[in-house]
Amino acid sequence: MVDYYSILLRAVTAPGAGDARWRRDIYDRSRQMLSARMHSLSPPLPLADIATEEARLEAAIERVESEVSWTEKPAAPKANVRKAPT
Repeated sequence: MVDYYSILLRAVTAPGAGDARWRRDIYDRSRQMLSARMHSLSPPLPLADIATEEARLEAAIERVESEVSWTEKPAAPKANVRKAPT
């Protein structure tokens, strides 16, 4: 059984790791790689097994995001600019 959580956490917390958009790209690439791997096996895996692995990956992604997303700085609030009366 693959420990998706540890792999993803290590990737998104490595030196040089990026922001939320960068993490989304990592997650998307992970999904694509898993799908390609699962569908390329011979003999083919049952669809239920593929769905289980994909669900495990999604659970790991959600867990990682819940742990690292709070560390990002929130966007700076916009200045309160008033329009001059006309």
